[in-house]
Amino acid sequence: MKLNQELIPPVNTAVEYSFHLLSRRLDLKKRQYGLLVGCGKGEEVIYFRRLFHSPYIIGVDIVSNFSPLVMKEKCTLIANGENLPFPSNRFNFCGAFHSLEHMSNPYKVVAEIFRVLLPGGWFYLGVPNKTRIIGYMGSFEASIREKIVWNIKDYVARLKGKFENELGAHAGFTKKELQGLLDLYFSYTLFVTEDYLRFKYANKIPRSILDFLLSPKMGIILPQRIMLFVGNWYKINNFIKI
Repeated sequence: MKLNQELIPPVNTAVEYSFHLLSRRLDLKKRQYGLLVGCGKGEEVIYFRRLFHSPYIIGVDIVSNFSPLVMKEKCTLIANGENLPFPSNRFNFCGAFHSLEHMSNPYKVVAEIFRVLLPGGWFYLGVPNKTRIIGYMGSFEASIREKIVWNIKDYVARLKGKFENELGAHAGFTKKELQGLLDLYFSYTLFVTEDYLRFKYANKIPRSILDFLLSPKMGIILPQRIMLFVGNWYKINNFIKI
């Protein structure tokens, strides 16, 4: 299948960063098979297909809200992450960009991702940090007003003791919860949140200021380090399947 390399849609910085990470870990001389779980409109699928020069990267979501470009390219499927319609040992990499917290059974989703990954495959994900003070700063298409409203809703849910994914809140995971979930399947897991923030703000914030904001010394001045204010965890995971 011939890909139109001219049409590369804009995507969230987290998607750009994941390509940055994966391109350093995958053998780009080989054909890449990738899966994006909970891909939304599917623009990130197009982005990966273009940059990896591969028509074998697809996305799944439970609703059909795909963009016209995605529909034209036929690179997505309507499917549930808890029951992926693919054979085992199929993909070099999988990604989940702020979708795992919306799944009714994230343990089952991660188990399915593990199943369809090839031995030595990579899984990149981003989820909300449940202990965040401020959230939605990097929401790609949200207005400032929407971000304020969402943060207020989060605080109301906290006060009511209902700040849980299964109760409908956009809570995410604590670091311990996320690590415990991934340790069930992956032999190597790495939090890359700080590296992501450096990637995101490299051309926006002077290096000296960014170093200061990300320094552990900020824990003395502020309740938490600045990377815990931004609202998200980012991890890349690898394993050897036996």
